[in-house]
Amino acid sequence: MARIYPHVVETKSKNCIRSRIDSFGEKGDYLYRELTERDYGIDGIVECFENGVPTGKIAFVQIKGTSKTIIPQKNKPVVSCVGISKSNLQYAKQNRIPVILLYVSLQDPCPIYYADLRKAAQRVRIKEDAETVTIHIPEDNCTTNDISGIIDMIYAYYL
Repeated sequence: MARIYPHVVETKSKNCIRSRIDSFGEKGDYLYRELTERDYGIDGIVECFENGVPTGKIAFVQIKGTSKTIIPQKNKPVVSCVGISKSNLQYAKQNRIPVILLYVSLQDPCPIYYADLRKAAQRVRIKEDAETVTIHIPEDNCTTNDISGIIDMIYAYYL
C-alpha cells in the first residue's frame, strides 16, 4: 500500500499542532496527546497543567489540514472547513469535554484556525442526505504562534 499525499498532509498537520501546543507557555503547561486507536473524528487531547500539576482541564481536538492557503470568504469574515462528518458533530454535542476543531494550513507561517465544534454545530444546517458538513470558523479565530485563544476556549468550558 502506498502512502498517499493526504496522509502526508495529515501527519504534517498533527506535527504542527503538537509543536505549537507543547511549546506554548513558559512552563510547558500544555500537552498534546495523539490518539492512536481509531479516532472517530477525535485526533488528540490537549491537557492543561499549572506549574506542572494537572488541572483536570482537557479538550478533544479534531484536526483538519490542508496543503493550500486558507482564504476567508469574500462576503463573510469566516473560513470554511469542509468534510466534518455528521457523526462528529453529534460527538461534539456531548457536554462533558470540549471538542475543538483545528484547521491548519501547511503554507508558511502555518496558520491554525480554531472553533468550539459544539457551538459551531448549533449553527449548521445539516441536509438529511449529506454525510459531511462545512464548518465556518471566524476569521479572527486564527493563530500562527500564540495559541492563547485555543487555551482560553478550553478554560472557558470549565468555568
